[in-house]
Amino acid sequence: MKRSFFNSRVATALLALVAAAAVTAGCSKRVTSADSGYTQVEGTPNANSRLIGWRATPVTVFTYRDTAFGDVSERIYVGQQQIDVTTPGSLRLQLFDGTAASGYQMFSRDANGGFRNRLDHVLTSPRKWTESQWELYPLDDPSPSSYSPSTYVGRGLVGGTATTTSPLSNLAQVTGSPAGSIVWAIRKDPPDSLFTMAWSQVPEAAGYWVHVYQYTSSITSDAKLRGGSPSPVFNDKVRDIFLGYVPNAAGPVVSYKLGAPGALVLTRRTTLMGQTYLVRVSAVDANGGLIAYMPGDTLRLPSASGTFTDGTYTLSAVGHVAIVPAKP
Repeated sequence: MKRSFFNSRVATALLALVAAAAVTAGCSKRVTSADSGYTQVEGTPNANSRLIGWRATPVTVFTYRDTAFGDVSERIYVGQQQIDVTTPGSLRLQLFDGTAASGYQMFSRDANGGFRNRLDHVLTSPRKWTESQWELYPLDDPSPSSYSPSTYVGRGLVGGTATTTSPLSNLAQVTGSPAGSIVWAIRKDPPDSLFTMAWSQVPEAAGYWVHVYQYTSSITSDAKLRGGSPSPVFNDKVRDIFLGYVPNAAGPVVSYKLGAPGALVLTRRTTLMGQTYLVRVSAVDANGGLIAYMPGDTLRLPSASGTFTDGTYTLSAVGHVAIVPAKP
């Protein structure tokens, strides 16, 4: 019996060693440099796979103190700081997918011109709009390649595999230029629950992503502050009311009325009089780059002390304007 027990233990140990070797082989590091000949990712371009990229932009927070001089109150500038929303120097990506893909790989062009898979895992979607079957795939790249302009392409996996028919996104190119500003161009108390949104035109834009949302009760002040950084979708604890893509148009102002044709609509819910809706607008160019955004309204928060009792507070752009439909 002892001999049999001993042999069993040896066999078990050998099996464990074989399994460990197999795991080690299967978990070898992914290739860290691209094949210069791999200049085209296998797959089929799909218009319903839309990739947008931009450089991470910190939020500027200004600190002020209100001081009373007799009957006159004066706001005194105290200082300012930059709040990073992700790793400094990162490139940020949001991919909107309306294909049959259940996950995505993300490739970027390396210095030698070849494409390399940026990840050792498949991206899954944290945000789905079931009524339209579109999904959001966000990604931050903390160490972009030196290729200029930084170029990315997403490939969707159907059934967990990549084939020649796998949906490919557009090539998204991110330059070193900072995003410009978009200005709201219409009243914020529209007399219609199907309100019209209007903003200053960005001549180089191919179109605009418009995100209308409401904060949920669980959103934090820190999350609200970070919402002041550019992004087509505010990917946090919000209730989506509308998300759509509006093509650029001639003239100094671009507008879109809820419920009207002319936009690619990913989601839309009923809007009511007297409710507050937060509207975010981002301009993208023909190369998939986010080139302008709307700083929007100002967020006022207590200073580091956490209270307003000492008269000190912070102000920062919040990345949207607040709309309240009201009866005339």
